[in-house]
Amino acid sequence: MPLFDPTIPQPGDFVSDSQQNLLDNNVALNDSFSVNHIPLNQASHNGKHKFVQMRIVPIATVPAIPGTETNEGAIFTQVINSKVQLFYTDATADRKYQLTNVTSAGDFATCGQATNGWTWLGQGIILQYGSALAVGATNISFSVSFIGDPYSINANLVGTGSTVAIRLSGVGSAGFTINQGNISVGDSYYWTAVGKYAG
Repeated sequence: MPLFDPTIPQPGDFVSDSQQNLLDNNVALNDSFSVNHIPLNQASHNGKHKFVQMRIVPIATVPAIPGTETNEGAIFTQVINSKVQLFYTDATADRKYQLTNVTSAGDFATCGQATNGWTWLGQGIILQYGSALAVGATNISFSVSFIGDPYSINANLVGTGSTVAIRLSGVGSAGFTINQGNISVGDSYYWTAVGKYAG
């Protein structure tokens, strides 16, 4: 692929002098644009993105977030814990919002892929959810660990059992226990928990 030459044409050049260079520049522009866009020489959907690639903004740079003009925002990437993460900023007081938290192949959220799973809410907060067959004292294990105790847990009994309130015990970073003595065969617990991600 030829490289784009911004010095072409030179003052005083005849078209015949620069023709090949101009053709090379056109090829270079189309080839570079086609890396992650529909090529300009394709009749359908030309110019639209196929995907987006972003070079990281090094945290050591000053400022560590991209600058924006009034009424603008920016999406960018930075390396956190040796992995590239996605951020958003409105460039106000150098604040940024972390949108992803991928640290290994096993850290991709499982929301929508399993009966028990979790999803990343941003800024280090995750939501975990699940269900379990009610067996009196029912132990619940989180899909991934929290840092310390979760901030909030909600659990509900679904079935024909008593409406007596359930009680939670043994709450910790890895799970908790649901206690409810008045249950019927086939009853289930449905629960959610919110807390700080330990990954």
